[in-house]
Amino acid sequence: MRRLVTTLGTITTATAVAVVAIAYPALAGGATRLDAQGEVYRYALPDGSPSPIPEGATARVHSVATPSGKTIVTLVVDGYAPDTAYGSHVHKKACSPTDPAASGGHYQDQPGVISEQSEVWLDFATDSSGHGEATAVVDWHFLKDATHPDGANSVIVHRDETAPNGTAGPRLTCLTVPFTG
Repeated sequence: MRRLVTTLGTITTATAVAVVAIAYPALAGGATRLDAQGEVYRYALPDGSPSPIPEGATARVHSVATPSGKTIVTLVVDGYAPDTAYGSHVHKKACSPTDPAASGGHYQDQPGVISEQSEVWLDFATDSSGHGEATAVVDWHFLKDATHPDGANSVIVHRDETAPNGTAGPRLTCLTVPFTG
């Protein structure tokens, strides 16, 4: 088993954010698994309002690439605002503690194609305790190659649910997840 532990920086002078990502060797049948978890980076809204996500909010991501060519991604969040719906997607680049745009655009299996089939959409709604979960299954694996030079490296939670055109409002939180290393 290979274990990767990365400290990504600080949100405030008092709060360090650590993300633990563990890549596992091939599972029975040839599937590969990646798990990442930690306190998320929280971002202020574009108008300068403070983040609506409470300090200390966390996320966990579990990803399995199957031998049949499918990828299953599960997102679990805790400590988010209660009874709220969010949009969420896999993004190309790693998170920044201060710049929500640093994670780049959505990872797209077919660059330029905006759909649930070409991207990983993980929209969810939280319960009364701020817990939420989502799972997406796509018919491809994440790649870092000439077509996907940045690979897939984070999960962003947006303020709004995902619209058919792929937009979901401002970026609220980010968790670095090295899907492609």
